[in-house]
Amino acid sequence: MTKPLMTKAVVCVILCVCIGMSVIPNTQGTQEDQRMSLMSDENSVICGYVTYYDTGDPFENVYVYFRWQDSEGNQGSNWTYTDDTGFYQFNTTAVEFYLNFYHENYFEAHSNWMTIEENQILWFNTSLMLIPPQTVQFHGFISDNSTGELIDGAHISVIWDDYEGHFWENYTNSDSTGYYSIGAIPGRNLILVRQDNYFDYESEVFYTENNSVIWLNISILPFPPASVLVQGFITDAETGDPIPYASVSIQCHHDEGYFHNSTTADEVGFYSMRTISGTLVVWASKSNYDATTSYYYEAVDNETLWFNFTMIFQPVENSEIKGYVMDSQTHGAVRNAFVRYDWKDQIGHFYSKYTFTDQKGFYSIKAPKGSVQFLITGNGYYNQQTPWFSVEDDTDYWMNTTLTPEISAVFTKPQPGIYINNESRFPLLSRILGRFFPQSKPLIIGPLEILVNITKSSMGCDRVEFYIDSLYRGTDVQAPFTYYWNQPGFLIQKHEIQVIAYDNAGPCTIETITVWKFI
Repeated sequence: MTKPLMTKAVVCVILCVCIGMSVIPNTQGTQEDQRMSLMSDENSVICGYVTYYDTGDPFENVYVYFRWQDSEGNQGSNWTYTDDTGFYQFNTTAVEFYLNFYHENYFEAHSNWMTIEENQILWFNTSLMLIPPQTVQFHGFISDNSTGELIDGAHISVIWDDYEGHFWENYTNSDSTGYYSIGAIPGRNLILVRQDNYFDYESEVFYTENNSVIWLNISILPFPPASVLVQGFITDAETGDPIPYASVSIQCHHDEGYFHNSTTADEVGFYSMRTISGTLVVWASKSNYDATTSYYYEAVDNETLWFNFTMIFQPVENSEIKGYVMDSQTHGAVRNAFVRYDWKDQIGHFYSKYTFTDQKGFYSIKAPKGSVQFLITGNGYYNQQTPWFSVEDDTDYWMNTTLTPEISAVFTKPQPGIYINNESRFPLLSRILGRFFPQSKPLIIGPLEILVNITKSSMGCDRVEFYIDSLYRGTDVQAPFTYYWNQPGFLIQKHEIQVIAYDNAGPCTIETITVWKFI
């Protein structure tokens, strides 16, 4: 037998062995969709000491209230008590916050709104001052300024403050004879009187001393007749439909004080109410809408005014949708992925909102009750769009997503067939094998130049890495992307060739082919 015939015989024998082997497709297992809770990194500290105002000694068991809001609109609160050294502490993330300090029989203390950054320690020390005893007494009668009749049930308040920000209030009501008596503490005091259908009364400031008694009779002025009629319609700015049952309020400034009135629009969005003459302003409000206000208008007696309002729909975002965006090839986090939802309700309102994933691929976004559809994408990835789904009030939803890299690659060489010393041989036989045995593996005899073609990459291909049997063999950064495989072997062995093609944005695609190699 001649040498060429012997070579052909060997190839045929090996080929029969290859075809007879079972073929197992390379499938990717699915991962269980798990709820991964977001753990806040509370790496910042708010702390301080509370002392007695008079002595400077530590103040134990002071109630400390912590109110916060973050950059995404989330809000919350916490509380604690000072220890025996007067010390308190809160661990937090980067937020805006304020503090309130309370203990019975002491003036409350509080901070302004402040900001704390990540990995910061912020100190806020304060002191509480004891409320002095009520050794001042105000008393007198409340009467009608027009008729002189004594008024039962008028609300009387005494308000005290000092120049250091301390504030205190006491209140009572007049009895059936119009008489009132109310205790106060020494210092700056003023008296307020409120009664339905009367202008509010505010006294001058009294500088009172310890054990002083002040007789103060007060006459309050009744409202003049509400002869001005204010009315109008309230409609949706987006749909033009009436907004039923919106709240409508009016404030009118008169020479003697302020007049207030309010009503509710009916089922077709119509409202009507009366006020007194003066400078008035009207405003409307409704849940899930931005409040709106009229211009100021100088109203005269017996006038009829129309104030129509259109209100912008702004639903309450009291539900949260969150999840992780992962790479479908590497299962790693997709950082800075763009996450947007479109929202609509049954009335016809529509709007969109978006956010981005963090370094862990996590996102969180608030949404109102209604229907939402998400669009999620990142540089170098195909867009992922969800079907429309319903969101209910005060509910958390988890939606984890995988993105597929946009870059794609194929093995140009090898293809199913026979390669001898880097050359494709027996093309007719290769076509027959590809036709009748589509899952047959390439047979390689001798060295081979592996060739990969990038079929799609809008971001451009950065590099292609080559692996054989999971071992890294080399990288090519220019097309055509090749690796020359000249690894000697013994008899016939099965090998796995894997390439990882990266685009210029970072995402990659992974392609694998199994071959038989002889010597």
